Amino acid sequence: MCSFCQGQGTFVALDSAHVASLAVYTARETFASRARKEVVIYMALYTIIRIYEVPAENQQEATDRMMKALWLRVERDFHVRDIIREPGSKPGTGKAVSLKPSAGWMQLIIKQLIGL
Repeated sequence: MCSFCQGQGTFVALDSAHVASLAVYTARETFASRARKEVVIYMALYTIIRIYEVPAENQQEATDRMMKALWLRVERDFHVRDIIREPGSKPGTGKAVSLKPSAGWMQLIIKQLIGL
């Protein structure tokens, strides 16, 4: 009996390629499990609030319109502003922030060629 079978009465024959790959896999899993257990990173949690204004006659209609806008990916039509709040600060406090993505390389080239 092999020590791997632990007295179960089964025997598995592995060639050298499989033994090597099993050893590498075991080493990687051991390293990964140790890294997961030992490394703990604490980070601050910021609150980001997106404010939308949706015209409607009641709350249900406003919710339906907003859900439809999200589904159609046109929620920017109702978007008013963004606010970021520091970790541990009280509700009602925060700073206005712009969450627009930066210009892509094609937009930058066109802007430079036109001269805007």
